[in-house]
Amino acid sequence: EAADLAAETQQTQEMYGLNNPRTADFGSRCLLARRLVERGVRFIQLYSGGNHNDANWDAHGDLEKNHSFHAGNTDQPIAALIKDLKARGLFDDTIIVWGGEFGRQPTAEY
Repeated sequence: EAADLAAETQQTQEMYGLNNPRTADFGSRCLLARRLVERGVRFIQLYSGGNHNDANWDAHGDLEKNHSFHAGNTDQPIAALIKDLKARGLFDDTIIVWGGEFGRQPTAEY
């Protein structure tokens, strides 16, 4: 039942970007996370990216292009999750940590 994202209103699905191929994947993860928080799940991990350098944040070249691409995939859905948690009174009891395996500068690779 918790994983039935179709049970959400069209407005909610659009807020999370489920109607946009670019944001639908991460948007569905964020929406599922909100549904799990509502049901009392205490720890949820979301992952953004794939298993190849071009498909994840761990770029080793053309960082600006890579990071702009991935930020574009995640910006709307994560903003929707935060907005939705606030609207439902769940944000004050939620910790959101956004990070990576190590610090990566936005335009330089060392």
